[in-house]
Parts: sequence; C-alpha cells; structure tokens
Amino acid sequence: MLTQSRSFFPFFELLKEGMSKYHFDQLSHEGFFNHLIDQEFHYLTNSETYLDYAQATVYPASVLKTHMESLLSANHMVGKNSSGFMRSVVNTKESVLRFFNAQDYHCCFTKGLEDSLNLATKLYPFTGLSRALFLADNQNTYQSTAGELQEQVQVAHSILSADYTIDAKYLQREFDKCETQGNLFVMPAQSSVTGVVHDLGIIEHANQKNWDVFLDADHLLSTSALDLSKVKPLFVGFSFAKMLGYPADLGCLLIHKSFLYANAIDEQLAARECLNGQAISAVKYGLNFLSEVGVKRVEGRCKSMIHYLMKHLGKLKHDSGHGVVQWIGTNHLDNGSNTLLIKIRDVAGREFKREFIQKRAQNQQLILGLEDHQSYAVKWYLQLVNNALDGSSFMQEASMHNDMVRQHNELQHTVRISVGMATRKQDLDAVIAFAESFSNQIAE
Repeated sequence: MLTQSRSFFPFFELLKEGMSKYHFDQLSHEGFFNHLIDQEFHYLTNSETYLDYAQATVYPASVLKTHMESLLSANHMVGKNSSGFMRSVVNTKESVLRFFNAQDYHCCFTKGLEDSLNLATKLYPFTGLSRALFLADNQNTYQSTAGELQEQVQVAHSILSADYTIDAKYLQREFDKCETQGNLFVMPAQSSVTGVVHDLGIIEHANQKNWDVFLDADHLLSTSALDLSKVKPLFVGFSFAKMLGYPADLGCLLIHKSFLYANAIDEQLAARECLNGQAISAVKYGLNFLSEVGVKRVEGRCKSMIHYLMKHLGKLKHDSGHGVVQWIGTNHLDNGSNTLLIKIRDVAGREFKREFIQKRAQNQQLILGLEDHQSYAVKWYLQLVNNALDGSSFMQEASMHNDMVRQHNELQHTVRISVGMATRKQDLDAVIAFAESFSNQIAE
C-alpha cells in the first residue's frame, strides 16, 4: 500500500528524530507523514481543516480501494452461510487477535462500542450482590447500558482527580464495597473528552479486588498500541471506525477465553454475533495498513503535534496579560495523548461560549470537537446528590461533591482539538491562528 522514497531510510528517520530534540517545532517523522498524507489522504486537501479525530478517524484511500476491488472480485460473491464467507470471517478474527497479541482472547464482531458493552453486560454473570462501576469520565454511549444495569445491580460512578486522571483513593473505596465476586468495572483506556490516557495497571489491581474489567479501547487504538499479552481485562470493546476510519458500524468485543470456558457461552455468541461480511472483510486491510505505518510511529507523531500546539497556544496573550487559552486536564506530554481540551478566554479572563466558538469555527472551515463535553455521569450524580441527600450525608460527601461541581463547570464551553495520522503542520497552524483571532476581544 505504501511506497517509500529514499528519504525514508531508517538513518534519515533517526537523524530527524535527533534534530527534533533541539528544534522544538520539528514534528516527529515529518517527511514520512507528509508523503503518506499525499498518498493516502489527498481527498482532504481541499476540504475543511479536520482536527476532531477523537470523534472519528479518517480512512486511508488505499484501504477503501483495496476493499472495493475485493468486493467486486468473484471470490466475494458468496452467501452468508457459504464456506467462503465463513472462512473470511475466521481469517479476519485471526488478524485481529494477532494485531493485539491476544492469543488468550476470543474475537466477536459487533455493531460498535455500545453494542460491545451491551453484549458483555448481558453475558456477564451478575448476582444480587454484584456491583457495576463506571467512571465520571464516561462516554455518553455508556448511558443506556448503565440505566439498564441499575434495574438488576447496584451501579456507581467513580470520580476523577483534579487533573482528570482516575482518583485512586476513591476508586479503592468503590472496589472495597464489593461483598462477593461478579463485579464489573467499565474503564476507558483513554478519555473521549480530555484525551487523558488512564493507567492500565488498574486492571490487575481490580482483579485482585474481585472486580472484572471491561476495557473501552475506542479512543486509544488509532494512535496507541494495546498489547493484550501484557494487560488482561476480561473484555475489550471498540469500533473499527474509531480505530481505522473504516468500515463504519462495525465493532469488536474481545473476550478472555477463561470466561468463555467458565460460562459456556460459545453458542450464545454464535447466535448473537453481528456478521456483516462485506464490512468484516475490510478490517484486515485496515490492520495491515496500520501495522505497515507503525502504531508507535503514529503515537510519536501525535505526541509531537500536541507538544507543538501547547507551545504556540500557550504563547497567546491578550494585551491585558490574560492568556487566550486555558488547558483542561493533565499534562498531555507524558501520556501519549492525541487530544487537547481547552477553553478560550477573553481579555478579562472570561470564557467564550461554545455556540460563539462554534459559529466562528464554521466560518473558518475548522472541524473541532465542540459538542457538550460535560459527562452524563457527573450530571446524573449531581442530580442524585441534590435530590436525595440530607445535610449530614451531604457533608460526608462534600469533598467529592465539590470536585464534581468544579469539573462540571470547568467542562462547559470547552474545545477539543485532536490530531491523527492525516494531520499536517498547516492544520496545527490553522487552529493556532483561530485561537489568536480571539485576542483582545470581549466575550458576549
């Protein structure tokens, strides 16, 4: 799929990496990715500036072309129950398991992340004393599942620290509340909002406390590697659109084989599994492409782009001395995130409203993450506290309540900037210029 010029030899890659340590504005693997974008993402050239990879990853042209050619070939003109179709599904599953080094897992195709989570919770052997735990960092796609689980088990939401990482002490309190086995912790590997990459070491700790883990890998996989021989959650769920950009409406649930053997659910999976053969056949092409580019290379590239953005956005000041941009969340240079969450503030330090930012972004043909970033879990918890707790109980939870109120307010009117494989330096400069256009202005 990829062709390489002589400038991409390893020696030159190493030389460029060495130079970038001394030239702060040098993006990692700049020559390689400029060539890659010209080859694979040329269809973006005359469109808007796309900086919302947390919402959806763009697809490589060669993957789409190869898939279309395969669908037109005689080998794919087969029925759903034919041996050729089933062989294609099995081969694709094997490709997925190899990619994640997941020999201890079974691969089940679904309609996406939400469908994967719903399937996992329906298969999981909850009892009357079981607990289900989510994070206040949750995606809105968890909301319906959490609501359904409330009818059969106790559901809780663990809070986040001030830097939007997992609050270890509070999480420990929740783990210690379980009275039996059969408890499920739904953990995002990377926040869909702040871009914070959470500590996967929590998975082993949860297991030691009689908690199983559903790992939501949706926002991690397009720019970071996941090795399931090193971390071993019970379930892993994600969508291929978020990971590869294509195909849409196809996801995956990886299930540890120990769970399959213990619960004898192979037949249930066979009856439930979504088998969209045409979409499934595209997955191996996308995995091959990502392997050829190199996930570690993509991760390094994204880290350097976030570094570049933080440097230049941090320089923007109003004449009053107030900064134009405020970071939300932890230091993104340490965790390999591809995302920045910011507020844009006026000359007096007041925040610009999301609707105003959105209108200006549309005028400048910038596609940014401008949806409501306040977590449904925080909204749910604050409503519960305000309606149900008396004064004594409220004082016991006052610290947590105040943290949630602060985060709830802080996430209002935020702008998410997320980069990916097809992001160019000129795209970064466009968003910097966009932020600079708010200099010395007054928020309405």
